[in-house]
Amino acid sequence: MLSGYFYPVCRTLIFHNQPLQSQCTHLYCKPHLAYIVATSHACTYDGYLVADVDSKV
Repeated sequence: MLSGYFYPVCRTLIFHNQPLQSQCTHLYCKPHLAYIVATSHACTYDGYLVADVDSKV
């Protein structure tokens, strides 16, 4: 059985090795993180500035 969870913002199923963590420690799916980096650069949860280079799996 595959284990994963639904990403709460865009309701995407994310498997254990796919979430990206920002410097402010929040988890994102890759498409949502790319959207944030391209638009507001602000974390959806706390407004912290998010950069693609700061993110890690």
